[in-house]
Amino acid sequence: FEKSSFAKPDVKKMVEGKAIDLVRKAGQDGDVSPSEANTILKGIPGGAGQLLVDTSASSSVGGLGAFKEWLARRQKGLSKEAREFGLPYPKGVLLLGTPGTGKSLTVKCMAKEWDLPLIRFDMGAIFNSLVGQSEENMRMSLAQVEALSPVILWIDEMEKGLAGSGGSGNSDSGTTQRVFGTLLSWMQERSKDDLIYVAATVNNIDSLPPELLRKGRFDEIFWVDLPPSEERKEILKIHLSKNNQSFDFTDAEWDSILEASQNFSGAELESAVQESMYEAYYSDEKEVKPHHLIAAMTDTVPLAQTTSEKIELQRAWARLNCRMAQKNNSEKVMSIDETRRVVNL
Repeated sequence: FEKSSFAKPDVKKMVEGKAIDLVRKAGQDGDVSPSEANTILKGIPGGAGQLLVDTSASSSVGGLGAFKEWLARRQKGLSKEAREFGLPYPKGVLLLGTPGTGKSLTVKCMAKEWDLPLIRFDMGAIFNSLVGQSEENMRMSLAQVEALSPVILWIDEMEKGLAGSGGSGNSDSGTTQRVFGTLLSWMQERSKDDLIYVAATVNNIDSLPPELLRKGRFDEIFWVDLPPSEERKEILKIHLSKNNQSFDFTDAEWDSILEASQNFSGAELESAVQESMYEAYYSDEKEVKPHHLIAAMTDTVPLAQTTSEKIELQRAWARLNCRMAQKNNSEKVMSIDETRRVVNL
């Protein structure tokens, strides 16, 4: 090392970076499973922040018709013919919405549909107590992502990793702001010849720094709302079918189910299906019936009802600043008191 132009820490980082690249490539090529690759990555400094995501078991996403149509056009832009036409590679998408509306599942299904590896970027693993180390970790991680192109880079619940970036920076001496600045610069200036599609999900609009939302960071920003009635029906059919249950209900039965599930998110609908299956099984029924679903839904208080005012404010903001992922959703989020009044009627 004494005769080398590299310092020992530089050599150590180079070796670690090469090891991370090799393990990820083995996971992408199928030489090892994603879970095996991630176990190895967690043992390498810096490897835990960018884990492979297994998308093979990802099921269909119900609803989101407008977003799916937009995404199909972006997928066509991945082709060689699109490059010859003069189109650049798509940059990415930012999905905003309340928890449980299927944003993360949408990203997984997108990677499966596009047949691209999916890397989950853990912002929390970037930060280090040593001065300057967090910024270096970010630069090194982004360089490793570039080496994996073509790839989808998934930043889940992005606002949590950026907490404090919009403040004075006094709490961490400005580290979060500098790390965030490095990420923004990379998103804007990365090579146009590399296909690195950034898919970010966000639950809390209020936590987003304004710099993230300007044009050029992402191709588009979408608001993922609570599913309207037709989408709830589609989501329920997906989960019932996935669990070997029939959904051959009458129109009147479906109307009752959809009324009972108003304000439910996709995750809450999935949970209701599972609860109804338990009820049917304990009652020695051969399959789930509508009354099992309605009972499970009636016993559930959707998260949206406890945060109805916040969601309506977010919707109002989204109408001015985002595209809608659903083609049509005019359903008002009912508060707990409003729901009780309807039930009593």
